[in-house]
Amino acid sequence: MSSQQSIHEQVKARSYQNLETARKTACKGRYNSQNTRSKFTGYVREKMNGREPFDWQLDVGEALHLGLDTMLIARTGAGKTLPFIAPAILGGGEGKILVISLLIALQNDQARSFEKLGIKAIVVNGETWSDEIAKVCTKSILSSNDFSKNIKAIIIDECHVVESWGAKFRSIYRDVGDLRAFVPMGVPILATTATLTPSSQQFIAGLLNINLDAAFYLNLGNDRPNIAYSVKRVSSPEDFDSLKEFFEKAYEKAEDIEQTLIYINERLSTQIACKRIRSWLPPALRHTVCFFHAGRHQRGKRRVLRAFQRGKYRVAVATEAAGMGTDIPNIARVIQLGVTDSLSTWLQRAGRAGRRPDMNAEAILLVEESIFQMVNIRSAAERDGNNTEESHRAPDSNEGAQLLTRTTEEVNEETHAATGKDSGESNSELVARKIVEPALRSWIETELCRRDKADEYFGNPPRTVGVSSTLIHLDLLLILTVAPTGSCCDNCTARRRREQAPDVVMASNSPSTIPVSARDTPGMTPNVNNKRPMVPSLSNALANNAPKKRTRNAIPENRSKDWLQEARDALVEWRRNLKLRQYPRSILSEEALLPDNVLSKLATKARLRSIVDIIEETGGNWALVDRHGDEVLAVLKAIDESRNTKKAELAAANREAAKQKRADDKAKRQQLEAEEQKKREAALQQQRDTQEKRVSDLQRRLEQETRDRDERQRRAYADLPIAQPLPRSTPLLGSTTFNQLHPTMTAPMFRIPQVSQLRYSREFSYISRDFLMLNNLH
Repeated sequence: MSSQQSIHEQVKARSYQNLETARKTACKGRYNSQNTRSKFTGYVREKMNGREPFDWQLDVGEALHLGLDTMLIARTGAGKTLPFIAPAILGGGEGKILVISLLIALQNDQARSFEKLGIKAIVVNGETWSDEIAKVCTKSILSSNDFSKNIKAIIIDECHVVESWGAKFRSIYRDVGDLRAFVPMGVPILATTATLTPSSQQFIAGLLNINLDAAFYLNLGNDRPNIAYSVKRVSSPEDFDSLKEFFEKAYEKAEDIEQTLIYINERLSTQIACKRIRSWLPPALRHTVCFFHAGRHQRGKRRVLRAFQRGKYRVAVATEAAGMGTDIPNIARVIQLGVTDSLSTWLQRAGRAGRRPDMNAEAILLVEESIFQMVNIRSAAERDGNNTEESHRAPDSNEGAQLLTRTTEEVNEETHAATGKDSGESNSELVARKIVEPALRSWIETELCRRDKADEYFGNPPRTVGVSSTLIHLDLLLILTVAPTGSCCDNCTARRRREQAPDVVMASNSPSTIPVSARDTPGMTPNVNNKRPMVPSLSNALANNAPKKRTRNAIPENRSKDWLQEARDALVEWRRNLKLRQYPRSILSEEALLPDNVLSKLATKARLRSIVDIIEETGGNWALVDRHGDEVLAVLKAIDESRNTKKAELAAANREAAKQKRADDKAKRQQLEAEEQKKREAALQQQRDTQEKRVSDLQRRLEQETRDRDERQRRAYADLPIAQPLPRSTPLLGSTTFNQLHPTMTAPMFRIPQVSQLRYSREFSYISRDFLMLNNLH
């Protein structure tokens, strides 16, 4: 038994001992474990058309019912959700279960599943939130006895995001452990996930106040034996044409298209890729391609997701919004265009494929060129000069889980801006052009089995020996870490191909030498699923492994300075340990086991990747190369990876410092702009006030002048004399009557100023015409 297997067995034994202790304690209150498990089994059988829960689901459900904190690690599609309802069912249908879930699509999917199982489920999220709910969802409600006394369990689903998302994206996830302060003691917490490394397990347990020594811990592993993993090389994350090879078949009907989920890290890119894929399909089938991202309306997202689940859509191009927990059983292929931020994220997305255990699926990671290219930091800085303005612009951000990688040129410029490195440094510093998580890079670049690499990283239980790959039984696949049911990975396929063609000399089949155009062909013999497996073409294999022309950004030929000294020291230490470990009584000295001249060459050369490379470099002068060559390569690789990791961490720290500096500068600039804007607005307001005052004064002056003019006219008319009527008894001088009465008299001459002064009436007498003419009154 290996040490890893022994550790897993010890942890498993301790967990089941904790469960047995809880059973014995509960038996004092007439608890019966067998009856409890039978009750839950009967309920599930009734609600799920005769299907029964697995033993491990009963174990988890019983542990929660007994009040044990639980941590469950199981692959996607294993059935982690079913134990959520166990405390409610075993508690007589009373009480509440709080489920903390991160994605709206996942929440709605789980709520529908609970409703089908007869459990009332209420979803509280951005779609259902309201001011009324906000008034009652307070700490006082959480801490009230009426609310907290009926809580049976707290479920933290996809608990790995508490660490990854809680750091930056959703910081409130870091406070999820505070829920324990609002519920009575003894309320258990269940933390579930499919991707959790051993170090992350300790972090999550500490955050949620879970004592793993006293809890029920169950690690079923996250390997999916019915998924074949592969890596292919593309020019960039926007190389949409690289997807064309997956849709070149002659499709006649929608069912001919393998249900495919394509992940892309940018929202806009999902729509571009969707349009491009539609153009490659016959017009009658173009409606079977859709896109899905967080920017769509919630109603539209639900409609697309339901249609994809029913198979109406055969191809979905999506971001992380269609990620964790989404249950779509018939996906045969998952493609990721562009690297993700971590190995956990990639395997979570790959786990969307093959949810039915009776089908074989594939997960393909399309890796951009910059992952494999090396760049000289100093040379990049000299090439770009001192102009760092453009590199200081922060990248756009679309999705919670957006790509967190940056080009080395940006990292370098930000590093120099933050630390002020002078130009006299060595120009031999080389790093990868695009920085990614070390675990993901190791998984991409490995020449060994990718499945084994993932098992090592996540600490999966050892693979069960002796289980035939033809035994495709759901219970076995979900409980045992078994051998792959179909193809394992592209590296294993290449290795088998080399073994089947020993006369063909083939170079290392690393991902960096795999062109996108290399295509496999269907084999002649169907497998257990009555499918013809893909068999690599020998001509393509030879073409794939042809020597590639060295590029300017290739891995350096030699190590130098501190890097070289570190490699020397590591090989000397390895040689000393080798002597003590395997040759303690041999007369051979340490120098004889690994001669100094050989050690020097091995430490100097940075491109040694195989025993053949060592033999060619040393001229066959190391006698123990076949026995210990792989160990030396592993030591040197560890040195190189450690060096790259340190550089990546330093670059990340410098990048964060530069980003913070840019943020501070931006804040100051915005403050100054705000102050200037206030000044401009104040000046503009003053101008408006002055103009309004001027207009008001002018209006008042015009009104006053109008009033004065009217007053003057009124006074002028008021001073004019009014003509009085003359009595009829006395004829008016000069009238006809007067002249007739006094024919010998001449009418006296008098002057009337203006005609307008006369007021005419029937009572008036008349003035003669001659009088008017004499006085110019006509």
